[in-house]
Amino acid sequence: MRAAYKSNDRYALKKIVEIEISSVLQYLDEFVHDFRTRWLFENKPQGFEVLDLRIGGVIARIENLKIRLESYLNGDLADLPELLQGPLYYDNCQLQDKDINVDCSQLHRISTPSIISIVIVDCENKSKK
Repeated sequence: MRAAYKSNDRYALKKIVEIEISSVLQYLDEFVHDFRTRWLFENKPQGFEVLDLRIGGVIARIENLKIRLESYLNGDLADLPELLQGPLYYDNCQLQDKDINVDCSQLHRISTPSIISIVIVDCENKSKK
């Protein structure tokens, strides 16, 4: 997609929107339905809200991508600066000699408030560490 955008290949971008992104959204819809059915068969409903947030976030990001590309192709947007930006690395291994701070994803802490490792309580002194 980035290569098609940088080379101004509007035909390729249109195909990405019409075929690839639409297919991904359809597959995700089927996946969510099947996964929810299996989850409720094997587990209690508690806990699925975390997966709702995570999978829903992926779906929202893909839908936003589709909207942005369609707006660009329709002429509503002059450019897509997010496609000119290079990828950010998950860790700093590729950036050892550069002064760039890239933090790891903390989604598990944002969408899962019940992680035990976040707060350590000293029971004797009744204080948090």
